[in-house]
Order: sequence, then C-alpha cells, then structure tokens
Amino acid sequence: MQVRAVAFAIAVFLAAPQAQPRTKDIVAAVTAYVGRYQREFVQLVADEQTTQRVLTRGSVTATRESRGELFSTFLDDSGAWMSLHDIQTVDGEPVTGRLDVRVLLRSHSIRELGPQLAASNSRFNLGRVSRNFNEPTLALLLFAPAHVRDLSIDRGARNVAADTAPLVTLRVRLGDDAPLVRSLTRRVTTRGTFLVEPDTGRVRRTTVTFDDGEVTAELDTSYDADAHINVWVPVTFTERYAARKTAEVIEVRTTLTNYRRFETSGRIVP
Repeated sequence: MQVRAVAFAIAVFLAAPQAQPRTKDIVAAVTAYVGRYQREFVQLVADEQTTQRVLTRGSVTATRESRGELFSTFLDDSGAWMSLHDIQTVDGEPVTGRLDVRVLLRSHSIRELGPQLAASNSRFNLGRVSRNFNEPTLALLLFAPAHVRDLSIDRGARNVAADTAPLVTLRVRLGDDAPLVRSLTRRVTTRGTFLVEPDTGRVRRTTVTFDDGEVTAELDTSYDADAHINVWVPVTFTERYAARKTAEVIEVRTTLTNYRRFETSGRIVP
C-alpha cells in the first residue's frame, strides 16, 4: 500500500500544471535582455544580401538585388543603433564611386559617417517612399527605458513551442506622444509583436508596424544564435512599405550572414 501511495503522489505531482510567468515578469526580463544586448551588439559587421521589388496595383514594376556589408553599433548617448550599409554590387555590377566604409572607419567614427552614407546609400532604394530607418534591431528600442514605460502590452493567448524553450508572444502599442520614428507631416501609430523566451527575455523575432495615415511600414526581424561571436543576431530582415495614394508597395528582403567583430586601429566608435 505504501508503494502504491507513493507512486500515486508522484503521478499527481508530475501532472500538476507549471505556474506560468506573469506578464510583468516577462516584460522585465525582455527589458533586461535588451539592456544587455545594447552592450553586446556593437562593432559588428555582417555580409548583407538584399532583394527589392516594387508592385503597383499588384504588378511588379521594378526589382533590384544588392550585396555588401552591414556595419552596426549602439550609440549610448543617443540611445539608438546605427547601421551603415556598404553596398558593393547592384544587380551583379560593382558600384562605381563607392565610399568604402572599411577605409572610412579607420579615420572617422560611425556617428560622423552616418549622415553621409545614409544619403549615399539611399540612391539604391527603389520606389517613391522615402525611408531611412532600416536597422534590423530597431524594434528592440521599444523595450529600452525611453519607450518601455509608454507601451501598452498584451500577452498572446498561448505559448508557442520552440526547439529549445517555450516562447511567448507579446503585443505592444506605443503611445503617439513618444514615437519611435517620425513622419514629416503626421503622427505615427506604432504597433509591434515580439516572440520571446519568458524566462531569459531573449527576443527571437520582432514585427513592428508604423502608420502615419499615408504610408504603412512593416519591419520583421528573425534572430538566431551565432556561435562565433556568442550573440543572437538578426539573420533575416524584411521590410514592406505601402503607400495609400499611389497604391505602391515596396518589398525588401535582407539576409545577414558571417557576423564578426570589426576591430582595427580605427575601430567603430560612437
């Protein structure tokens, strides 16, 4: 009888449901993770391959493929990531008159080069929607101190099974008075979805949508572990811009590989 009683007790114990983390605890874990990430995802360079296409009323009107390198770091004083796109080939042809980022970073800071290279690289953007916020890590700033207090956060209805850990979906909305990006003429509505590990706060995927009434922009980033630098890094980054007046849609897909630290005598510095 004692053996049966012990076996029954063990069975009941094993069948008891595990306590689910509270939403506020998950938010705290994600916020802490993003804080650490701002110190880890710095001075990095990755190989970048990007495909763009423009659709007008459902028909493809233009395509472009580019390859190059993406240099990224976090700027503490401004509380933002900055990415520099060193586009080296477009549709298989070398870029002429290119500003070589590797050479420039040996004598200039990434902050100094940002405006100059943003203007230079924008010439390869297809479509009529002006855009300059194409950092894969942009959505993570919603959980930085400057914005997390202004978020409305709802937890997804159920957990999602993953290869190594259970995942939780967090749906967020940022108040219009504290925008993550700005429009030249209108207020911007910001919404996002985060797929996270509830215990560690690690972010596996982000989707953020910006809408100013004229253009809707959706940015989606998937992360994976990189054993070489021991950081979870963006591996795919997709962008979609839809303009209401012109019925134009711009779709951009970027794959990022071969991450490494960029360290020379003129290292990337803020």
